[in-house]
Amino acid sequence: MTKILVTVKDNLAEQPLLDAISKRIWPERTSFKLVHVMDEPPVFFDITDEMWERIKNYRALVRQELASMEEKLRELVPGADIDSELLDGAPVKVILKLAQAVRADLIIVGKDDKTDIDGKQCGRFVKEFVCKAPCSVLVVG
Repeated sequence: MTKILVTVKDNLAEQPLLDAISKRIWPERTSFKLVHVMDEPPVFFDITDEMWERIKNYRALVRQELASMEEKLRELVPGADIDSELLDGAPVKVILKLAQAVRADLIIVGKDDKTDIDGKQCGRFVKEFVCKAPCSVLVVG
């Protein structure tokens, strides 16, 4: 089984990720896991009840967006095993650890336009994936 992790940073990154996935022919029994990682607030930061409520609402919104993306991906890659997960922690560290744990064959990550890698614009987040991933990384966007 081919195991693909798809990092979902926000709903703006959704379409480039789906476009990249739809343009490829995937082996039968490909498994896609959509992953969004929320940074944890710093421990020294005093979080009010109102802020916790905002965080809770944001988590609910992210879960809805992940579910929506799962549906779209099922249409694009019929027969694929697709699920999603919302995790907490430092995004790169958490996703790389997950990639190793599930023995991912590929991480698909959207780029943000901040840092240059080999003449292409991408952010620190992407640069860390490219340098540290235990598998291949496909940068889209």
